[in-house]
Amino acid sequence: KHVSELTGITQEQMDMGTYLPEAAERFREWCGEDFAFLTWGPDDIPTLRTNVLVHGLDDSVIPPYYDLQPIFDDRVTKEKRQISLSRAMEILGEPALEAHDALNDALNTACIFARLDIETAISEYDEIRERFTKKPEEKELPHGHARIYDKKSDVLSDTEMTDFECPVCGARAACYGFASQNPYKYIALGKCENGDELFVGFKFKKLDDGRCRTARVIHTLSDEHRELYASRTKHGTFGRSEEEAMDAITALKV
Repeated sequence: KHVSELTGITQEQMDMGTYLPEAAERFREWCGEDFAFLTWGPDDIPTLRTNVLVHGLDDSVIPPYYDLQPIFDDRVTKEKRQISLSRAMEILGEPALEAHDALNDALNTACIFARLDIETAISEYDEIRERFTKKPEEKELPHGHARIYDKKSDVLSDTEMTDFECPVCGARAACYGFASQNPYKYIALGKCENGDELFVGFKFKKLDDGRCRTARVIHTLSDEHRELYASRTKHGTFGRSEEEAMDAITALKV
């Protein structure tokens, strides 16, 4: 409902859409061999990766990608903070197309791209992004990490999914305190033995045989993640507790 209200895309339109594996293949053919993704903000690629994995695709289909927000900040505003796509267009003196429409957002982003010295910026991208975020780049989800279960709740007892390497420091980590974000996604908190806090999403796709494919994505815990988690856990959580998760990590050392 929220996505429909935000974007204007209805469930009926979704039902008539092209299946993701076919759409991904057609898109790659249209792009050619040498291409990259440009985004406005850090959220698009993790969302895309989750959907790629939950549809059983290898996440190598995602090309190199660059977030234009830190580049714009480094080259134009120099405020070390996020701004909206429409605000960036306003700063450049360009008329912004209506937001939260995929084509409009792409055109707005392309307009900003055309106004930046992108070749130089990409060569300095790691340094630019580190200055902007003041934290290490999140490691990406391990290559092709998705599993199939008879039912969604089976993921709770599968340590291949609930225990993992911390994307911040590489130490042992585990998640706990599961909650349903929607009928197709669980969320949980995570922590590693060094104390790094994480946010973990599990997305489900029902298969023709009744089972479900599950993709896991791990993020460093942000304020937005905390707010989302708090909104979904007002009536409690399920699965293991934080103490049980930390005990599981400790047991691995023995």
